[in-house]
Amino acid sequence: MEQARAVLEAFISVDGVDQAAVVDPKGIVLSQVQRQEEPWVVSLATASIESSLALGEALEKGELVQSQVECEGGSLLVEPLARFGFLVLKSSPGANLGRIRYEIKKQKKLLEGAGPA
Repeated sequence: MEQARAVLEAFISVDGVDQAAVVDPKGIVLSQVQRQEEPWVVSLATASIESSLALGEALEKGELVQSQVECEGGSLLVEPLARFGFLVLKSSPGANLGRIRYEIKKQKKLLEGAGPA
């Protein structure tokens, strides 16, 4: 997962991104990077993923493309990765979410190519 770590570091270099991780479908962290030591929200992200998947299925709207939770204290973006898990990004309040989404689009194929641990 060294290549994955390098891609996650690219996300951390985006202004406002505080934490970046690749998690498996059960929420187990495969690789992560954060700006400073702080509590990680993977278990909450996993619950968000499960809810989003169930909602998409119930509404018959197809596969999950991206999930976002925006709160006063920042945002959590979750992006499915081909066959092995999810990219989870935690951003600070006021972060440019469009810029973060652009970076996801740019880096996703590299991250998927890195594969699971």
